[in-house]
Amino acid sequence: MKKLLLLTFLIILFSCSSEEAPKDPIVGHWQLWGTMAFPETGEPKEHEANECFKKETMTFKNNGELYSVHYYMNEIMECKLNENATMTYEWTKVSEDIYNLKRVSPEGRDFRFSFPDSNTMWMHNGGPYEVDGVKYESDVRIFKRK
Repeated sequence: MKKLLLLTFLIILFSCSSEEAPKDPIVGHWQLWGTMAFPETGEPKEHEANECFKKETMTFKNNGELYSVHYYMNEIMECKLNENATMTYEWTKVSEDIYNLKRVSPEGRDFRFSFPDSNTMWMHNGGPYEVDGVKYESDVRIFKRK
């Protein structure tokens, strides 16, 4: 009888496995690490953020909520919370690497994110630009999973 109960328990235990839907790679708590610029010629250039900007975080939740915290350096080089940019957004996945980020009311804006590894997220920032005569194809903001 004990063997039958044990066998029944094991069958129930293994048949009721908690299979969760795979988590989207964007879900998690991310901290700004720096930027990477992609010049038209030459190798990409990484720049580590200063300690103030490294306080910037983005927390993507499974329920489609994003809480983003931003900082800036004021005129006297103090690191300050940017209250105008720190807020809650909604996020939705549009396609494989495109996510729409919007505040509660407007239509939002599509951003491209990529994940070079499970602990790194690149937020792509638009198209070509030029600085000091050097042409860049694009740049990314690099976040690390906390």
